[in-house]
Amino acid sequence: MFSVAKHILELKIDMIKRKDPILVNDIARVDMNCKIINFYFFATKYCSHHDPFNYPIFDAYVERVLLELNRKDIDRYIWQLGKEYFPRKY
Repeated sequence: MFSVAKHILELKIDMIKRKDPILVNDIARVDMNCKIINFYFFATKYCSHHDPFNYPIFDAYVERVLLELNRKDIDRYIWQLGKEYFPRKY
């Protein structure tokens, strides 16, 4: 944990102003004893806690759901969700 916290501090990030999708990857890649470790799941959660609208969480649960569903299921789900959240006003 210390290495990850130190890495984040060294990046000197201004989370609110940056809103950069590359930020997740910058945070995720941590040098630990001359070996780069990818803490991608953690990085998405870290960014999401600072700005949930611009940084969605991607973790093992999300990954598994996406892998289990085929493209048509995802398409159908998003379409139905869009109808519910953004109903047309006639």
